[in-house]
Amino acid sequence: MTGPFHPTGITAFREQTARFAMTLTETKTVPPKTRPLLLATLCLLPFGAQAQEDETNVETLPEMTVTATRIEQPVERVPASVTVIDREEIERNNYQTLADALMTVPGISLTPTGGIGGLNNLQIRGAPSNNTRVLIDGIPVNDSSAGDKFDFGVDLLGDVERIEVVRGPGAALYGNNSAGGVINIITRDGLGEDPAVYGSIAAGTQNTLRGIAGSEGQVGAFNYNLSLQGFRTDGFNITPDRREPNFGEEDGFDNYTFTGAAGYDVSDRVRVDGLLRVRRAESDIDNGGSDDPDQVNKADQIVWRAGGELLSFDGRLTSRLDVGQSRHDRQDIDHPDAGDPFDTNDTFNSRRTYASFQNTLEAGDFGAAEDVRFVAGVDLARESIDVSNFGDVEEEEDEVGYFVQGQATFLDSLDLTLSGRLSDRENFSAQATWRAAAVWTVGPWDTRLKGAIGTAYLAPSLIDRFGPFGNPDLQEETSRSWEIGFEQDVALAGRPEGLSFGVTYFQTRIDDLISFNPETFVSENINEAEIEGIESFVGVQPADWIAARLSWTWTNSRDVMNDRPLGRSPKHKIAASATVTPLEDWTISPEIVYASEAIEYLYPDGSGFGDLGYGEGYTLVNLATTYDIDETYTLFGRIENLLDRDYETPNGYAAPGFTALVGIRARY
Repeated sequence: MTGPFHPTGITAFREQTARFAMTLTETKTVPPKTRPLLLATLCLLPFGAQAQEDETNVETLPEMTVTATRIEQPVERVPASVTVIDREEIERNNYQTLADALMTVPGISLTPTGGIGGLNNLQIRGAPSNNTRVLIDGIPVNDSSAGDKFDFGVDLLGDVERIEVVRGPGAALYGNNSAGGVINIITRDGLGEDPAVYGSIAAGTQNTLRGIAGSEGQVGAFNYNLSLQGFRTDGFNITPDRREPNFGEEDGFDNYTFTGAAGYDVSDRVRVDGLLRVRRAESDIDNGGSDDPDQVNKADQIVWRAGGELLSFDGRLTSRLDVGQSRHDRQDIDHPDAGDPFDTNDTFNSRRTYASFQNTLEAGDFGAAEDVRFVAGVDLARESIDVSNFGDVEEEEDEVGYFVQGQATFLDSLDLTLSGRLSDRENFSAQATWRAAAVWTVGPWDTRLKGAIGTAYLAPSLIDRFGPFGNPDLQEETSRSWEIGFEQDVALAGRPEGLSFGVTYFQTRIDDLISFNPETFVSENINEAEIEGIESFVGVQPADWIAARLSWTWTNSRDVMNDRPLGRSPKHKIAASATVTPLEDWTISPEIVYASEAIEYLYPDGSGFGDLGYGEGYTLVNLATTYDIDETYTLFGRIENLLDRDYETPNGYAAPGFTALVGIRARY
């Protein structure tokens, strides 16, 4: 693909872009009068360029997922609600963190404490954040020292190939922490790619700088990816103006992440591969909405994995063994100052050592049952914490889980899946979980009907039981969920799938829900909680150059015993996104996200502490654009909170105002 600009025009344009980025770097905020100019610069980068005809016809392959069933298969045949965010979408929208990429996914609500680098909890379908199982290349990475939650506001995306989100209980395959769903972050490994060097650099408001350099590809039987990415920003004051004390201190963030992945085909039947990911992050934070000039949180993470697989029985049986570990080392530092007279240096360290042995059998056809496949295996895990916070705590616990799954297609239109797992965790009784699901393509319009029913469980985390405010009497949560829905594609403007829409109703009932008590600071079991909701979407693509999608999620989550809502779950979430390509090499990608008000948490008497959005909910408008100068260079930009709205999520933590980032990326 040849760039539409004359060489001298390209040089001039690069110089202008560099000067513009320098201006952004030297200013901490963008005055309102200059924002229209910034918007025009980002959106009209290639104005006046001429489109070129596409000289190649690329076959569209079905979107695939591996997380939902532990077997790679097309999303449309998976009996679950799945969203896949691939590398192309990450770069088209210029997402910076995991939270950015997940913001428009149906059923997901996020609670960031400030801007990038602030703690950002995530809920799927109204289930508390510790009910989302998070994986990196299949390795569980929930933090035992943080109540088995995962912080989505810290990790960058330069080394991520795709993100798979499975909504609904995943305990039958993944065990603990998965009543709400499973998120698998799959890193780049260069498999099937021509060897290349890639990188990008960007600058933006609040003295923000972001960069990545890496190399990936496949050479014969060997594939690899090596990358180093960095991010720094001065940030903004996350303490709202209405809060006291307030010193106007800016809360910045620094992140450096190294990722190395490699694989080697020893023979046509044996393969080995591995991953090492090291992250160092430091965030300026404030405590509970009170400004603190020198409070810092350091969040280091190491994830490693080594594995191999063997093909046997003419390739019909795949046996895979993986071992690995995720490590979280967090430190909360706060020296005496005008905002806080105490000297604090608390540490929260956790380890999860993991081994998994999985066998996948492609059994073939048996009478009316076609494409029969079985998965069976065992997962072993040891979790440990070493916490210094109002005393020292060292605890560890082992768990073993045995899982099995069967899949088959009947009459070319009905896909059935049945899975089960027996989990035996130290100090608790064994838990059996199961899931049955189906996708049925019916009628002359190929309507896809889907339904599922299953169970899940959540063992209380080590920190919840043995931490400084621990409750050793906590019991396991158990839950039952079901969902039913449909999806439909309709021809539009001569395109067979020009219009798509669907609706899914879901319901979850949780017994012995583990809930935080804000009066005692101790977690306790609630007798029963009930969550129900509707996920719906409409997607339209009337032409190659434009596509749009609108989703609405309604969630009603309640503490049944006390007849009150659960915290941090907005009742309504609406997300709209579009991709517009007015010229072949130029793409504009707007996003609009609305979330209604949501209770932060409740005191036992039912009174509220506050709410997300500080009483009114919030609406965010984001805008991204990319322009391919040629096959090597791409200019990009992103604006967040275009309308500069003031809101808080949660109460006491201001969200970022208008921010912008512009940059260039290259691949050689």
